[in-house]
Amino acid sequence: MRIEYQDFGGQILAIGDIFYLSPIVIDENLPRRGGIPIIFPQFSNQGALSKHGFARNRLWSLQSIEEGGRRGLTYRLDILSEDISSWPYSALLELKLTLVNREILLEMNIQNTGTSQFSWTGGFHPYFRVDNLLESWIEGLNDGCTAGLHLRSSNHMDVERHYFSNNGCEVLFPNCSSLRLVMPHKTLNIESEGFDEWMVWNPGKAISRSISDLPDDDWLRFVCIEPVTVTTPIRLGVGQKFRGSLKISF
Repeated sequence: MRIEYQDFGGQILAIGDIFYLSPIVIDENLPRRGGIPIIFPQFSNQGALSKHGFARNRLWSLQSIEEGGRRGLTYRLDILSEDISSWPYSALLELKLTLVNREILLEMNIQNTGTSQFSWTGGFHPYFRVDNLLESWIEGLNDGCTAGLHLRSSNHMDVERHYFSNNGCEVLFPNCSSLRLVMPHKTLNIESEGFDEWMVWNPGKAISRSISDLPDDDWLRFVCIEPVTVTTPIRLGVGQKFRGSLKISF
């Protein structure tokens, strides 16, 4: 199974056919539409920084590549307090990918390497490839979960059945750990640790027409199921560490 990645954003672009990647590249200095972007230290527009923070817009350092039966790679991003005037803290971010047999494990490690505490929100933003969004659904969001924050006023997603419509969805679900993305010819088992919410997002038919790096009909080819922390920011004291993970079995 082929793994594609880029130093910009420390972004995993593709792992076989598991993730969607748009064929349109407008600006090489922007994150690609698809794959697995990193969100840090701010989710969406929930703060004073630019949308989804700055980690996805910086060059990461590739630390290692593993081949053979156990494949993977490790990326690292060092942030110093003087690097970003609007975020005067120091942190070390590590992204680790491991692929063994039919299981993908992504780990995000964050350490406060500065002299003062900071809080952050974010997580992984994976674009899961589907054959047809309207023939796909999610299982597991009912298991102890209720519909949470609607970041865009909408009830386009059928919250009980978890099917999709052509109107798209943008719904935050709390307290979930294990899901199933079911498609006509494939099922993905998706698990998360460390993060305490799932964001389920797809732009839908109308809004996708305004997304310049997305072909008009490609909203049917993906759904973002994002393990994130949004509602309650994670606070890291000096020297403290966070570990979050996303495991995908197929």
